[in-house]
Amino acid sequence: MARTILSPIVALLVLVLVLVAFGLFGVRVIVIQPIGALPDGATVIASGLNTNWLDSPDAICQREMGGVSLFCRALQLEPSARERS
Repeated sequence: MARTILSPIVALLVLVLVLVAFGLFGVRVIVIQPIGALPDGATVIASGLNTNWLDSPDAICQREMGGVSLFCRALQLEPSARERS
Protein backbone atom coordinates (compact mmCIF):
# COMPACT_ATOMS: atom_id res chain seq x y z
CA MET A 1 0.00 0.00 0.00
CA ALA A 2 2.83 2.42 0.78
CA ARG A 3 4.27 1.84 -2.67
CA THR A 4 1.07 3.00 -4.42
CA ILE A 5 1.15 6.30 -2.52
CA LEU A 6 4.89 6.78 -2.95
CA SER A 7 4.97 6.27 -6.73
CA PRO A 8 2.89 9.35 -7.68
CA ILE A 9 4.84 11.48 -5.19
CA VAL A 10 8.17 10.36 -6.69
CA ALA A 11 6.88 10.95 -10.24
CA LEU A 12 5.71 14.45 -9.29
CA LEU A 13 9.03 15.22 -7.61
CA VAL A 14 10.97 14.08 -10.69
CA LEU A 15 8.74 16.22 -12.92
CA VAL A 16 9.30 19.30 -10.73
CA LEU A 17 13.07 18.72 -10.72
CA VAL A 18 13.15 18.39 -14.51
CA LEU A 19 11.17 21.61 -14.95
CA VAL A 20 13.46 23.46 -12.54
CA ALA A 21 16.52 22.15 -14.43
CA PHE A 22 14.99 23.37 -17.70
CA GLY A 23 14.59 26.84 -16.20
CA LEU A 24 17.97 27.05 -14.48
CA PHE A 25 20.11 25.69 -17.29
CA GLY A 26 18.22 27.20 -20.21
CA VAL A 27 17.30 23.85 -21.72
CA ARG A 28 14.89 24.23 -24.62
CA VAL A 29 12.86 21.67 -26.58
CA ILE A 30 12.64 22.50 -30.29
CA VAL A 31 10.03 20.52 -32.24
CA ILE A 32 10.66 20.41 -35.99
CA GLN A 33 7.63 19.58 -38.11
CA PRO A 34 8.04 17.17 -41.04
CA ILE A 35 9.42 18.92 -44.14
CA GLY A 36 11.26 17.74 -47.26
CA ALA A 37 14.67 17.48 -45.59
CA LEU A 38 13.24 15.81 -42.47
CA PRO A 39 10.25 13.72 -43.60
CA ASP A 40 9.72 12.28 -40.10
CA GLY A 41 10.27 15.55 -38.23
CA ALA A 42 12.53 15.78 -35.20
CA THR A 43 12.76 16.91 -31.60
CA VAL A 44 15.91 18.71 -30.48
CA ILE A 45 16.92 19.41 -26.89
CA ALA A 46 19.28 22.38 -26.78
CA SER A 47 20.50 25.07 -24.43
CA GLY A 48 21.60 28.65 -24.85
CA LEU A 49 18.79 29.61 -27.21
CA ASN A 50 16.64 32.68 -26.73
CA THR A 51 13.27 30.96 -27.30
CA ASN A 52 10.34 29.63 -25.34
CA TRP A 53 11.13 26.45 -23.45
CA LEU A 54 8.97 24.53 -25.96
CA ASP A 55 9.16 26.01 -29.46
CA SER A 56 9.33 25.24 -33.18
CA PRO A 57 10.80 26.98 -36.22
CA ASP A 58 7.29 27.60 -37.58
CA ALA A 59 6.16 29.22 -34.33
CA ILE A 60 9.25 31.44 -34.23
CA CYS A 61 8.66 32.52 -37.85
CA GLN A 62 5.01 33.26 -37.11
CA ARG A 63 5.92 35.37 -34.06
CA GLU A 64 8.83 37.27 -35.59
CA MET A 65 7.91 37.55 -39.28
CA GLY A 66 4.12 37.27 -39.23
CA GLY A 67 4.13 34.14 -41.40
CA VAL A 68 5.96 30.94 -42.29
CA SER A 69 8.17 30.49 -45.36
CA LEU A 70 10.82 27.95 -46.29
CA PHE A 71 13.52 30.63 -46.06
CA CYS A 72 12.47 31.63 -42.54
CA ARG A 73 12.29 27.97 -41.51
CA ALA A 74 15.82 27.39 -42.79
CA LEU A 75 17.09 30.41 -40.85
CA GLN A 76 15.49 29.17 -37.66
CA LEU A 77 17.02 25.73 -38.08
CA GLU A 78 20.50 27.25 -38.43
CA PRO A 79 22.10 27.29 -34.94
CA SER A 80 24.13 30.43 -35.59
CA ALA A 81 20.97 32.34 -36.50
CA ARG A 82 19.42 31.39 -33.15
CA GLU A 83 22.16 32.93 -30.99
CA ARG A 84 20.80 36.44 -30.49
CA SER A 85 20.34 38.51 -27.41
